[in-house]
Amino acid sequence: MAEEDTTPTDQPILGFEEFMALLPSVSDLPLSIERLVYDAATGKRELSDTPGLVDANGILQTTQTTNPDGTVTESPYYYDLNRDPQAAYYAMSPERRQLILDVLDARGVPTGSMQQNVRAFELLYGEANRFGKTADVMLADIIEKVPESKTQVRVAPKRVASSSDLRQVIKGVARATLGRDVSDELAAQWVQSFQQQQLQYQQQAAMQSGGVIEDMPSAEVSAQSFVQQYEPTQANAYKFLGYFDQLGNSLGSRI
Repeated sequence: MAEEDTTPTDQPILGFEEFMALLPSVSDLPLSIERLVYDAATGKRELSDTPGLVDANGILQTTQTTNPDGTVTESPYYYDLNRDPQAAYYAMSPERRQLILDVLDARGVPTGSMQQNVRAFELLYGEANRFGKTADVMLADIIEKVPESKTQVRVAPKRVASSSDLRQVIKGVARATLGRDVSDELAAQWVQSFQQQQLQYQQQAAMQSGGVIEDMPSAEVSAQSFVQQYEPTQANAYKFLGYFDQLGNSLGSRI
């Protein structure tokens, strides 16, 4: 039996016209919403849904392709959503980038993380394609026509005692109660606990209407209670030792 011929057959090379036929036609491009487009014939801007993006002057943006015969073909320009939003995000100045993010965030578009910020740019450029306008024109339209969905309300900050001052308090109380300093870790634990108590106190005071609210313990009282709970045996022993010192001094003064 004759062997099967496995020699690959030559594939025909597509001509330019055949290649262009495989590309998306104008009918495959996004259908632009009517907007003002500059008409060079009349010198005026008129409503049109002609494909392509228009700039602030209504001029259609196009791309040019040079054909093998030297002629140039113009095509409507749209953003490549897989590339252009990310490229714009990283290329523009931090001030301009933050302005755009602030505008979108105020209108309910999530921002904050890197992923959210890039996604916000993708949304802006996607809308630009849909409305047939450049990103700058689309942003201006959003500022003018889309109301802010977030109300900017200033919240007064809560006040807590200085961490460095509180560390000095707990160290001084420890020396007076235990005869030595406590570790930095233990001091930090009490500082955080005391500041949290201050926040809770302020919150309670803000929610209460009328009546009387008792002030919270002072830092010194709170620190002493904390130290005594941390090492009650040593605290009592040091207190007892202090009593003997006082007693000895008292007796000595009478000799």
